Amino acid sequence: MKAKFPRSFVPAIVIAVTVLAGCATPTTAPTATPEPSVPTATPPPESVEIMFWEWFGGAMGDFFEKEANLFHEQYPWITVEISHFPDQRAYRETLGLAFESGNAPDTFIKRHPFRQMVENGWIQPLDPWITPEWLTKFPEGSFVETTNMWEGKTYAFPTYAFKYDLMLYINEDLFRQAGLVNADGNVLVPQTWGDLRSMAQEIAEAGNGEFYGIGIGIKDARHMGWWFDLAALAGAGGSREIDYRTGRYTFGTDPAYAQIVETLLGMNEDGSVYPYEGTLDDSNLFSFFGQGKYAMFLGGSWSANNLKRDFPDFQSYRVIPLPVPDGGRKGGLVTTPGAGSYFMSAQTLHPDEAWLWLDWISSPGFHERMVTNGLDFSVYEDLNSPENIADPHKVQAYEAATQYVIYGPFPPARNPQAALVQPEPVVPDVGDVLIGIYTGQIEDWQQALSDLDARKQAALEAAIQEARDGGADVSLEDFVFPDWDPMENYLTQPR
Repeated sequence: MKAKFPRSFVPAIVIAVTVLAGCATPTTAPTATPEPSVPTATPPPESVEIMFWEWFGGAMGDFFEKEANLFHEQYPWITVEISHFPDQRAYRETLGLAFESGNAPDTFIKRHPFRQMVENGWIQPLDPWITPEWLTKFPEGSFVETTNMWEGKTYAFPTYAFKYDLMLYINEDLFRQAGLVNADGNVLVPQTWGDLRSMAQEIAEAGNGEFYGIGIGIKDARHMGWWFDLAALAGAGGSREIDYRTGRYTFGTDPAYAQIVETLLGMNEDGSVYPYEGTLDDSNLFSFFGQGKYAMFLGGSWSANNLKRDFPDFQSYRVIPLPVPDGGRKGGLVTTPGAGSYFMSAQTLHPDEAWLWLDWISSPGFHERMVTNGLDFSVYEDLNSPENIADPHKVQAYEAATQYVIYGPFPPARNPQAALVQPEPVVPDVGDVLIGIYTGQIEDWQQALSDLDARKQAALEAAIQEARDGGADVSLEDFVFPDWDPMENYLTQPR
C-alpha cells in the first residue's frame, strides 16, 4: 500500500485538494537508456494513487487541477492527490519533514537546492524512462550538470521559457489622472529609475490620499530583495550574486546598489508609496493594484494571471520592462542555463505512475494549454506566439521578461566541482537588510551594505574551504570571469 502523508501531520496552512488525475556551455545531452522501461497503457489490477505537492497556488494551482482531470481521462486507473501550499516557507519546511518521516509525496515542485535534494536522497533520476524521442523535444542546452543533471543522471527537465520574470505593472487610468500623457494622448511610462521616482510622486500628489504612485511590499524579504535585481541593468556583477568579474560581493561598493536604495528612500520620503507596505508582499500586491490603490508595482508575469482571475474587468493597465539607470543600460538580467522544477521522490512506491504524471507535465500539450490559459511561457519557444498567449497583458509580460535577459557566467560549467560550494545563508540577507533600510531601522545603510558584502564573502570562502577539505579541486578563481561583458550572453568554457 502506498505510504500516505498523514493528515494530522500537515500544518493547517496546507490546503489539500484531491483531484482525479491522471550562456553556459551545456554538458552533453543525457543519453537515453537503450531499453527504457516505459510503462504500458494497460491498467494494473488495482487503482493507484500518487501525491503531487505544489506551492504556486492561485491560477496555476487551479490549472494543475484541470490538467489532473485530463490526465485521469487518459490514465483512468491513476488518482493524483494535489496539495496546495499557499505559503512557500511552510511548503519548504513541510516537505523536509515529510522526507524525514518517510511520508514524502510521489512528485513535487522544487523549493530546495537541487544539490541538497540529491545528497539527501530525496529524488531519483528519470533515466529509466527517458527515450531519445523525449529528449529531442527540448531545446539545445536544456540539460546541464548541477542544475538538472548530477553525475550524468537526469533528474528534471526545463518547463518555462528563458526569461527573467520581473517587470513593472502600471495603471494607465491613474497615470492619466496625473496628466502623464504625451501630445497624442498616450500614457507616458517610466523608462529610467529617475522617471520611476518622479512619476510616482506626480501620481501620489494627484491622488491626494485616495491613491498613490507605487506599492512596495516589505512583509516578505523575498519581494524586497527583487529591487536589487535592477542593479544588474547598471552593469553590477549579477542579480544579487557576486560580481563574477572579480569574485567578490559589491553591495557596498557598486554605486548601482546605492542608487536603488536612494530611489526607494526617496519615493518613501516623497509620500509616493502606499502607506500600508507592511501588509504587502508578492501574494497581494496585485490585488491592491487591481483595486486602484496605487499606480505601479514590481512583480512577475504571474501577477497578470491573478489580475485576470480576480479583476476580469480591469483592463486599463500595462506591463512594461524594468526601468533602467538614468545613465542608460549597462548590463542584462542574469540567469543560468538548464532548469528543473518538477521531481520524482525517491520514496515513491509507484515510480511508473509518477513518471507518467511528470511526462504529462513535460508534454507540448500541457505547455500549449499553459500558454493559452495565460499562466506562463513555455520552454518550447514556438508555443509562445501572440496567438497562443492571446491576452495582451501576457504578451506584454512575455516581452518584458525576455527583453534584457542574458546568460551569465556559470562556474560549474567550467569546473563541475564548483557545484560542491554551497555557502550557508547569511542572516540578515539582502531582502532583510533592504527592509531595515527602508523602515529606518538601519540608519547607516552604506555600512550595512558593506557588512552584507563581508558576511556573504566570508560565507562563500568558508564554503570553498569546506569543499576543499572534502577533497574538491575548487578555489575562488573558479568564480572569477574577468572577460565577462554583462551586456552579452557569456559562453562558459570548461577549464
